[in-house]
Amino acid sequence: MSNDNTASPGGKKASGKESKAFKAVEAELRAEDSLLHMMREQMTSMLGMMGMFILTIAIGLYIRPWYDVAGLHAFGESGATQVRYILLELVMIFIFTAFILALAKYKKDWIIKYGIMGVLCLALMYSTVPLAHMVMIDLDSEPYEIEATTEFESAYIGHSGYDGHFMSEVTGGEGTWGENVSFYKGHSMVGEEPTWTNQHVRYPHSDEFTLHVSVDEDVFTFANGAWVWYVNAETGETIDSYTCMQTTTIDGEEEFTGYLAALGTGCMVGFHTNDAMYIIDEGNFLHRFNTFEETPGLMMTQAKWRLPFGLDAHLGTLHTEVIAEDKVLIATPTMVAVILLEETAPAFDSNLPDINNMATVLFQHNASSKFTSADFGPSPWSTTPYDLASNQEGLILLGEENGDVIGFEWNATQDTEFTPQT
Repeated sequence: MSNDNTASPGGKKASGKESKAFKAVEAELRAEDSLLHMMREQMTSMLGMMGMFILTIAIGLYIRPWYDVAGLHAFGESGATQVRYILLELVMIFIFTAFILALAKYKKDWIIKYGIMGVLCLALMYSTVPLAHMVMIDLDSEPYEIEATTEFESAYIGHSGYDGHFMSEVTGGEGTWGENVSFYKGHSMVGEEPTWTNQHVRYPHSDEFTLHVSVDEDVFTFANGAWVWYVNAETGETIDSYTCMQTTTIDGEEEFTGYLAALGTGCMVGFHTNDAMYIIDEGNFLHRFNTFEETPGLMMTQAKWRLPFGLDAHLGTLHTEVIAEDKVLIATPTMVAVILLEETAPAFDSNLPDINNMATVLFQHNASSKFTSADFGPSPWSTTPYDLASNQEGLILLGEENGDVIGFEWNATQDTEFTPQT
């Protein structure tokens, strides 16, 4: 009888060979399962991802000036440095990752495929468009260099239009004080003579009072406290002049005895329009005086209004311009307003000076910090050609101390005359 449990010599050899082969395979599997081996296998993918991130960061740093210039920040200029927005981005990344894992779990490969294509499309748009601008446009600003300087003994008092500037110098001395106004057009301020000059008396006021200028299309009006006069805008020739003082003849000589009773104070601001001289006194009241071409130097009081509280035009203005025959723009460091220039007003009640006869305000804007500049000119949003622009539309441009620049479009033909523009 044979014993089945007894292995033959040939069986032992086969078993030994199988054991060696199994051990070899097992050793190979162990080697493949090692961290170093897996890292070697994934090295190509890891280097590719690393290169992709480096390239992405490099492109981001290169195109960032384009986003800075355009102000295209995801959460505003300082949003990227705020913790709340960084946390929001992390939460959205987690939600996006969970959504992708859910799609993979439920075998929605087609959604993932087209989603990746959409993400790549967005990435290309957000990179290639700025890259094209960076290649074609030089966004690096050149350092500001002053090529030439011109010093003046006179003081700057205002501007007109794009390139008109007023300079004023006090002349004379005690008892003979006067004004010497120079108007420069274009580049004439750089080593050239002024377009025109205008001389006027300042007496009886001294050199302590500030000269103020108001502009119009055809005339410029000046006020120095004691006098108000307006000149031809093209030639600087005085058209008419009015004193804000009372005069009395003593021993055959005319002497100043005080301010006009209708004013009570000096003429701080003046502008001539619609056959009348409008004057702002030291109490921030607006007066209308009728003027007469056939009687030079004569003005008759007509009406009086109180200007808006906070306008404080009597303390100084940044810009005053008659923008229409019956409208004036007044800009001060605290407020900008457009006032309707009416012809008549109700009888003034001296018992209620703060609430009666308020001037009609068509537009008003308060400064958030402090206005440092103001101007009025053609509106870029207007459909009317520049050379055909009328006195029915324009743009009020304001600059603030905090760096903000704001504009308001004026169109008298619209129901809403003043529209903010950014």
